Amino acid sequence: MKKKFSDKFSGKVGARYEITNSLGTADSPTNIIESQKHQRIERNYNNFLPYLSFNYAINDKNNISYSFSSRMRRPSFWELNPIRNYITEFNYTQNNPFVKASSTYNQELTYMYKNSYFLILNHSYFKDQITQVPLQGFIKSADGKIGTQNVLRYIRTNFGDKQEMSAMVGIQKNFFKQYLTLNFNAGVQHNINNGSLAEDPTTGDTFVDKDGKPLVYTNTVKSTSIVITSNNTIRLDKKKTWFLGVNYFFIDKQQIELGMLKNLMSLDLSIKKNWNDWTFALNVNDVLRTNIVEIEDYQPNGNYNYIRNDQYRRGMTLSITYNFGNQKIKKVRDIESASDDIKNRTR
Repeated sequence: MKKKFSDKFSGKVGARYEITNSLGTADSPTNIIESQKHQRIERNYNNFLPYLSFNYAINDKNNISYSFSSRMRRPSFWELNPIRNYITEFNYTQNNPFVKASSTYNQELTYMYKNSYFLILNHSYFKDQITQVPLQGFIKSADGKIGTQNVLRYIRTNFGDKQEMSAMVGIQKNFFKQYLTLNFNAGVQHNINNGSLAEDPTTGDTFVDKDGKPLVYTNTVKSTSIVITSNNTIRLDKKKTWFLGVNYFFIDKQQIELGMLKNLMSLDLSIKKNWNDWTFALNVNDVLRTNIVEIEDYQPNGNYNYIRNDQYRRGMTLSITYNFGNQKIKKVRDIESASDDIKNRTR
């Protein structure tokens, strides 16, 4: 429901009621988990997801808005399919047929000045977060037997709750007669983690140290980090045919579910040429080769875990595009679309 209370104040209120009925089967005779062969994976649940937003135009230059939203994150069937991916004989990842849907509740307060300068305050709450959790130690089975080999299992499961809070300031504006289009924001993010896991939910196994003391994976660490993003376009000629793109982001180290994520950074460059109905573009990603995921975790019980995920994101792509159709009509549509966008942002 949408309502305009006055020329300056308007709001929206709504809700969704989602019904989920899903059924999957793990029928592979080669499934390595004997107890889960020919298993039915059935999920039936309902969710009420509210939404509301308010917008207040203080005057022609100042605008403030607030929104609250909620959504569900349902596990994919590949996450539910109980298979193992072995890294070594005693180190593997494990999917979990018992993973349930997680919920996210998000609040955002935005202040905008002259449609160019902004301040955004955000709070997100994640309930039953879906992630992989490392369980490490000597296996203690349900019958009390303790294994002789130290193992490491990455189990996909619901791992407690998490909160993220951030405060960002930024600018989106054209300079130098539209030769430079700047979109820059920077701020701080605060993470609060609250989860623990002592038992492998797929087998019922627990983990102990060499002295038989129970081992529990916990993450109640808080962190505060800096976040910077900048997406810029530079027009290189008067005819608006050559453009240079310079995009950059930096995320300071922060605590996530698996441990401390080390800082991430990436510089991407692009150059584009418009020629009649043709567009030629060259993109170079991760120029400095800094977009590499590294996670380090120290547990109070002495366990240590280190993950390095290097997907070699540095690369180059060349694209050539030809625009079919009547370009005059297209330009009219683009102008109308831009006008509608401006009206929506200034209401």
